[in-house]
Amino acid sequence: MISHVTPENVRKANILLMPVHTPRHWSLLICDMKCRKWDFYDSMPCSVHQASLTTLV
Repeated sequence: MISHVTPENVRKANILLMPVHTPRHWSLLICDMKCRKWDFYDSMPCSVHQASLTTLV
Protein backbone atom coordinates (compact mmCIF):
# COMPACT_ATOMS: atom_id res chain seq x y z
CA MET A 1 0.00 0.00 0.00
CA ILE A 2 1.16 3.51 -0.75
CA SER A 3 0.55 5.25 2.56
CA HIS A 4 2.12 8.63 1.72
CA VAL A 5 -0.41 9.37 -1.07
CA THR A 6 -3.19 10.93 0.94
CA PRO A 7 -5.90 13.42 -0.08
CA GLU A 8 -4.04 16.08 1.93
CA ASN A 9 -0.75 15.44 0.11
CA VAL A 10 -2.51 15.48 -3.26
CA ARG A 11 -4.04 18.89 -2.44
CA LYS A 12 -0.55 20.20 -1.50
CA ALA A 13 1.02 19.02 -4.78
CA ASN A 14 1.93 21.47 -7.55
CA ILE A 15 1.79 18.89 -10.32
CA LEU A 16 0.16 15.48 -10.60
CA LEU A 17 1.48 12.91 -13.08
CA MET A 18 -0.95 10.21 -14.12
CA PRO A 19 0.39 7.50 -16.43
CA VAL A 20 -2.37 5.91 -18.50
CA HIS A 21 -1.93 2.38 -19.75
CA THR A 22 -4.30 0.78 -22.21
CA PRO A 23 -3.57 -2.47 -23.98
CA ARG A 24 -0.50 -1.89 -26.16
CA HIS A 25 -0.24 1.84 -25.42
CA TRP A 26 0.98 4.32 -22.80
CA SER A 27 0.18 8.01 -22.47
CA LEU A 28 0.49 10.61 -19.73
CA LEU A 29 -1.91 13.04 -18.08
CA ILE A 30 -0.36 15.95 -16.20
CA CYS A 31 -2.34 18.24 -13.94
CA ASP A 32 -1.07 21.70 -12.99
CA MET A 33 -2.80 21.99 -9.63
CA LYS A 34 -2.42 25.77 -9.33
CA CYS A 35 -3.99 26.47 -12.74
CA ARG A 36 -6.31 23.45 -12.52
CA LYS A 37 -5.30 22.55 -16.04
CA TRP A 38 -4.81 19.08 -17.52
CA ASP A 39 -2.36 18.33 -20.35
CA PHE A 40 -2.33 15.06 -22.27
CA TYR A 41 0.78 13.61 -23.87
CA ASP A 42 0.34 10.79 -26.34
CA SER A 43 2.99 9.36 -28.64
CA MET A 44 0.31 7.92 -30.92
CA PRO A 45 -2.50 10.54 -30.94
CA CYS A 46 -5.92 9.34 -32.02
CA SER A 47 -9.54 10.09 -31.17
CA VAL A 48 -9.96 6.83 -29.23
CA HIS A 49 -7.22 7.79 -26.76
CA GLN A 50 -8.58 11.32 -26.37
CA ALA A 51 -12.14 10.05 -25.88
CA SER A 52 -11.12 8.31 -22.63
CA LEU A 53 -9.74 11.51 -21.09
CA THR A 54 -13.05 12.83 -19.75
CA THR A 55 -13.62 9.62 -17.86
CA LEU A 56 -10.10 9.58 -16.46
CA VAL A 57 -10.07 13.21 -15.35
